[in-house]
Amino acid sequence: MLSSLYDKYNLFATWCINFDLMFYISNVKRFYFLYYSRIKRFCASNKELVFIFIALIVVTFSISLKNYLNDQSFFSGVKVEMHGAILEFFIFGIVFHILSERKKKNESIDSIRVKMDVCKEVYTPYSHSGLVNCFDELCRLKVKGFNLDCIEIVKLSLCNKDINEVSFVKSDMCGCRFCAAKFIDSSFSGSVLIECSFVLSKMRGGDFDDCLIVDSDFSKSVINGASFCNSLLVDVDFEGAELREVDFCGAELRGIDFSKCVYFDVDSVSSAILVDCIGV
Repeated sequence: MLSSLYDKYNLFATWCINFDLMFYISNVKRFYFLYYSRIKRFCASNKELVFIFIALIVVTFSISLKNYLNDQSFFSGVKVEMHGAILEFFIFGIVFHILSERKKKNESIDSIRVKMDVCKEVYTPYSHSGLVNCFDELCRLKVKGFNLDCIEIVKLSLCNKDINEVSFVKSDMCGCRFCAAKFIDSSFSGSVLIECSFVLSKMRGGDFDDCLIVDSDFSKSVINGASFCNSLLVDVDFEGAELREVDFCGAELRGIDFSKCVYFDVDSVSSAILVDCIGV
């Protein structure tokens, strides 16, 4: 069975070599202009790979020459060893490609973080769009845990985003929209949120401790395991929201209607200060 597989591989490799030769011979001029500069640039920037490739060729012919001296099968040995060398070089190329892509990704992330820090310094329409673009890029690269602390921004829109382990600590946000966003272990601790919208958002483990939240909308949101300890909430809308294992310990709640919540545990506000609240 192994010999049969080897014969098929040998036939396939021979066919590939013949096809490549026919293709390149019939397109010598095109190949020269299209690939020569790339090959030259590759060799200049990847001297280690070129050295390894040459070393593989030398080792291949050395082994084949040794076999030739023993059983007079030089070209057969070259063919076998070249197949092995090509396979090894192919595997090495895959590993090199993976490491190279990882390096590019890390460099890209560092560059995006620098741009984001610049956009956070001063609020302008350009910095607003730049911040959203940076956020989108980090989400696309599946980066978690980046920092937007101490940000001061108006009408930032991050709707339908996956906001995982993002820190908005001590930020000042007005009119920002997080509609239908998904929050996982993100923190707004110590922030001021005025007229912000979290409609249809889903939160797991959010931190809103020591916040000032005024005229904000959490309607139809699903909040699981979030904490609003020691925060001041004024005229916040929780209509149609699910408040599961939400902690309002030490919070001051003013003008909030909990009667329209889909799910609400009255015990969660037992140690909170309630002023003109309904449904508790």
